[in-house]
Amino acid sequence: MEVSPATYLFALAGVSTTFAGFSAIIMIFRQAAGGYQSPQDTWITLVFIQLGFLVAAGSLSAPLLGLCGVPPDMIWRICSGIIGVVVATFAASYPVRRRVVTGTRSPAFVWVDLILLAICAIVLLSNAIGRPLAPNPGSFTFGLTGMLFTAGVGYLHALGSLHRETKLSAKRPEPPAISD
Repeated sequence: MEVSPATYLFALAGVSTTFAGFSAIIMIFRQAAGGYQSPQDTWITLVFIQLGFLVAAGSLSAPLLGLCGVPPDMIWRICSGIIGVVVATFAASYPVRRRVVTGTRSPAFVWVDLILLAICAIVLLSNAIGRPLAPNPGSFTFGLTGMLFTAGVGYLHALGSLHRETKLSAKRPEPPAISD
């Protein structure tokens, strides 16, 4: 089966946007079910919306540059380089940002997810520099797809962790209501 890069990238943009919206809706349902939205819940939601839209932006940037007449080799270099740097920065800064919000160290599952994101960044940056392969749409879409799958796995990890915390907090009193 032959799939054009643009067709795949448009589909990936749609799936990643759906993922971003779905991740926000799940947190809203959690709150509606009687839980409260902690700063950690809000931050986790933000992280997965950011990852989903990062994949969507990367997916749409290549066809946009093609419409602007940029040669294919340069499209894959530019898009891979920009997204690769952004995801590498995102992954490298995540433990510190998480600690600021939660006040705790990152659990093991977070490190696994960060390693997977780092692999995606390496694939993208390798595509940008053209080593070991010449810049190509396959490496670019592989890196973006890997980011989306990693975000999905990370989201499931985060939901599992929040579910365990919710069970524990059911034994604790609820936070005081805020009055006007």
